[in-house]
Amino acid sequence: MKKLGERGVSAVEFALLLPVLVLIIFGIVEFGLIIYDKAVITNASREVARAGITQGANITNIKTDVVNKYKNNLITFGSDKLGDNANDIIVKIDSNNDGNFENATCSDFTLPFGYPLQVTVSYNYNFLVLAPIMGLFGGSWNSTFPLAAITTMRCE
Repeated sequence: MKKLGERGVSAVEFALLLPVLVLIIFGIVEFGLIIYDKAVITNASREVARAGITQGANITNIKTDVVNKYKNNLITFGSDKLGDNANDIIVKIDSNNDGNFENATCSDFTLPFGYPLQVTVSYNYNFLVLAPIMGLFGGSWNSTFPLAAITTMRCE
């Protein structure tokens, strides 16, 4: 049996814990979106690399096709899209097979069998809830989170 002075205690406890629970839920959702976006850009880098290692591939057209295919699949809360930045997809080749990758500047290239091609896809995820909430508590947190996927494949 409750005493007269204990009425509403559970409502006060719930009001105190609700912000923490909401923060945890939004954190789970946002980090889930980061993991999803990482999987999307990893798939994009694999697709560019796979198309690039085939003999006579036009890397400029491949990059354009991949950007058009994947830019709408990313989930973010900012205005950034894949392909907005010139360095979103960087294709490098090891033309001497010595471990030093150079930027692939030519539109058509053919490398000998076994020479590596490296594709880097980078993207900035924009937070919706977590960065502004950190600002409320006096902390500072960058509102963007850089994601990158690097794929290296050998020419066939």
